[in-house]
Amino acid sequence: VARQWLQASIKAKPLAGAYFALGQVDVDLNRAPEALQSFTRATELGTADEKAGKQVPWLTEAWFRVGRAHRDLNDDCGAKHACQTFMARQPRAGGERDEATHYLETTARGCP
Repeated sequence: VARQWLQASIKAKPLAGAYFALGQVDVDLNRAPEALQSFTRATELGTADEKAGKQVPWLTEAWFRVGRAHRDLNDDCGAKHACQTFMARQPRAGGERDEATHYLETTARGCP
C-alpha cells in the first residue's frame, strides 16, 4: 500500500524525497531493479535541489543506496560510480562508509 501511495504522489508531483522513500520501500519489498530506479531518480532530483540551494539531508545516503542496488544487480561498474560519488560527499564514519571503502578497494577495481 505504501508503494502505491508513493507512486501516486510522484505521479502528481515528482519530488526527490518521495523517490527516496519509494526506494526504501522497494528495498523492503526485495525489488532491486525498482529500488535502483527510485534511488537514481532521487539522487538526480536531490542534486538539482542542492544546486538550487536547498538542503537535502538524505542525499549522501541515497548515493550509497544507488551503489548497493547496482551491486545487488551485479553491476560492479555502476556500483563503483555510485560509491565514488558517495565517498566524495564525505560521509560520516560508520558502516556505510566502511562498506563503500571496502568495495572500492576490492570488487570495483576492474571498472574504469
